[in-house]
Amino acid sequence: MHAGTALRTHRLLLRMAFSASNLFAWLFIFEYFYRVSGDTGIAIVHTLLLYALSQTIATLFTPLSARWLRHGMLREIICGVAMAAVAFFCLGEAFQLGHVVHGPLNGFYFYTVAITGFAIALGVYRALYWVPYEIERRTIQTPASRFAIEICVALMPAFVGTLLVSYGLLDSWLLMISGFVMSLSLIPLIWIPDRYEGFPWGYRETFARLIDHAHRRLVFGAITDGIQGTALLLIWPLAIFLIVGWSYELLGLLLSFTLLVLLIVRDGMDGFARRLRTVRSLPVRVAIVSSAWIGRILVFNPASIIVADAYLHTGNPKISTDHSAFEQTSDAGHFIDEYTVVREIGLLIGRILLCIVFAFVASLFSLFVAFGAAFVIAGIAAGLSVIASNTAGSTM
Repeated sequence: MHAGTALRTHRLLLRMAFSASNLFAWLFIFEYFYRVSGDTGIAIVHTLLLYALSQTIATLFTPLSARWLRHGMLREIICGVAMAAVAFFCLGEAFQLGHVVHGPLNGFYFYTVAITGFAIALGVYRALYWVPYEIERRTIQTPASRFAIEICVALMPAFVGTLLVSYGLLDSWLLMISGFVMSLSLIPLIWIPDRYEGFPWGYRETFARLIDHAHRRLVFGAITDGIQGTALLLIWPLAIFLIVGWSYELLGLLLSFTLLVLLIVRDGMDGFARRLRTVRSLPVRVAIVSSAWIGRILVFNPASIIVADAYLHTGNPKISTDHSAFEQTSDAGHFIDEYTVVREIGLLIGRILLCIVFAFVASLFSLFVAFGAAFVIAGIAAGLSVIASNTAGSTM
């Protein structure tokens, strides 16, 4: 019971820190690239390629991380969270000290090293962080307390956006405060017993298993979910940021509002859908999740953003409020095994693929075409993910 409460406290602090700062950190990086290049398209492409670098580092480290679980999960959790805290704190310190670096060339190298280090550190964190959900399940949590926690996480973007604009909070201070809160989240881990997982595959064998016939459906489904993850975590917020005139406050309010819609409306929508028996119709489910992404091409103002987000969140059962906290539930609340690791790598590959496709299309055509292509690909991936899940379920 004490271990479960400690884990929930750790997760709450970490999720709130990521929800408050992760998206804004990438927006700060985008703005830096824009100041350097003077071109929005180039700035977005550089940001996405840097995000792809982070996911690549996570891909390369994940088999090693899974192998090291035999020496204890707690050690990896601590190292991963510490890496994330250092990443945010150092990036914030770099933004604060950047103005004292003399000369445009030296300043460029200074920021480039800091931003690249941030991406690499987040990738390492992503690979090391595994959640011992079997401990969390032992703690009795009322629906009211669970709902209150999700509300806190959902409100963080609006809270931070307001602080940045209305109260003049510096981007450097936001990043450093978030790093500090991540460090605080390590304290409850003292009361969590260690867990050991026996991962049997070696480094090369893990990647070889990705193309194994027995895992193709699992990997394919994970890649499609990863494509949606990048579209949801980075590309869509960047599009909103441009639509609302580069306003952090309005962006935060919109994101928080749609997350609240997800929390409040989804249960009612699910019940209504079950009564109409639409959830049992595969073509209808595919049409809903695909159109929710493809329809974003027509979004042009805050009202249409709210409608598009509400439609996506209430129609796709795979999306949770945790997506604003850097997808901390990537292992779907399951114990760590070979299939979990394969799925994790598939998710990362999907994110990398969409970033590369976006950069390629943006380099050949306009930024609008690149955003449209990303949403169409995400829509196709969403439909294929539903089909893959249905096929997997029917074979069990």
